[in-house]
Amino acid sequence: MVLGVFIPAILETFLLQLLLVFTGAQSQNTFWQFVSSNLLAEFITTFFLTVPALYYLTYVVKRKRLLYDNTQQIERPRLLKRKEIVELSIVLLGLFTLAFMIDFVKYWYVYGFFSLYVAIRCGYGPAILTNLFILVIVYGLPKLLTVFGKNEIHNNYDAMNTFLGATFLFAFAAITGRVIDDLKRVEKILVKQNESLELTNKELEQTNQELDHFIYSVSHDLSAPLKSIQGLVNISRLSEDPRDHVNYIEKIGTSVRKLENFISEILDYSKNKRSDSVVEPIVLKDLFEAILHRLSQIVDHTSISLIYQLNEREIVQDKNRLLIVLSNVLLNAIKYQKTFSDIKPFIRIYSQKVDGKIIIEIEDNGEGMKSETQRHIYKMFYRGNRNSDGSGLGLYVAKEAISKMNGTIKVQSEYGKGSTFTIEFPTYG
Repeated sequence: MVLGVFIPAILETFLLQLLLVFTGAQSQNTFWQFVSSNLLAEFITTFFLTVPALYYLTYVVKRKRLLYDNTQQIERPRLLKRKEIVELSIVLLGLFTLAFMIDFVKYWYVYGFFSLYVAIRCGYGPAILTNLFILVIVYGLPKLLTVFGKNEIHNNYDAMNTFLGATFLFAFAAITGRVIDDLKRVEKILVKQNESLELTNKELEQTNQELDHFIYSVSHDLSAPLKSIQGLVNISRLSEDPRDHVNYIEKIGTSVRKLENFISEILDYSKNKRSDSVVEPIVLKDLFEAILHRLSQIVDHTSISLIYQLNEREIVQDKNRLLIVLSNVLLNAIKYQKTFSDIKPFIRIYSQKVDGKIIIEIEDNGEGMKSETQRHIYKMFYRGNRNSDGSGLGLYVAKEAISKMNGTIKVQSEYGKGSTFTIEFPTYG
């Protein structure tokens, strides 16, 4: 930018002064004096006017796609805080008052202190604006208004000496502001990186804790059915009664199904952690029937009345994750139904669309949960019932899956009366 300004300025100044000397309009003895003053004037114009314009307007021009190379990354000027705006206003008012009190030609360095103060306090942008304001009140306005201030510059000698010193001081203030802005930017980047590292460390600690807990619980839950199967096999060898063998085989089958269900939950956990979201059209009634058909191989739900109230029938979402969520909620609704003969168990499935989000409610009239149990049901390997034969992974995986769908899962339950799970998530259809 400097060369782009000064090469044409030098050529224009030399040619102009040569022309004036050649025509006799200017003495040859003053040639270099006017060349120097004109070049200084060009520098002052560039530094005080062009730099603020480029700094504040380039970002606006880029946003309006008026730049020739619109791919270049342009930094947005920093917005001042209210406290900085008040402080800058006080400084500018002080400079305006100062213009009526002291002579800029003699005390130009006093003005420079104001510019340096703004650079240190507010940074680069306000510093170059302060420089421009000083140029206007000490040079521009006195040229237009003879009654303005005490800063009229009477001759070329005063202009050269004054603006040469002042410009270097103001340039130093601007550079100081630039350095301070860069330091603040680096500080913010470092703070963000530290926050990111702290967050990553916390996530790693939590992951390690979950992994330790996961390994311990998985090893226990995998070994328990296997030990049960091994024990039943050993017992069956002691009996020659076919009826005992049939009974042992049924119990072995129960242990195998339990083991298979646990492995399925581990696979769901892994799939949810690793797989990307893939949205597709889903017919809710078909999805629920597929889930219930699969669950019929684990638990018997033929005695439970299913009530569908699907106000929203088709959605677009991640089918695999939604399958995980609904399967685990429905499995609990089936498993924890009451077994009293006078109770008619039911599961009500309700859906609706509100403000672009799908709400699914799954209500049952089963055992329900105590309030202290409800606070822990989404924890990994938590079993709310000591007699539970589940792994404690189901609702944990369900909550993780619904989070991946940018949704939520909540429960309302009353012990002895039943539970209602409310699942809410966006639809892309």
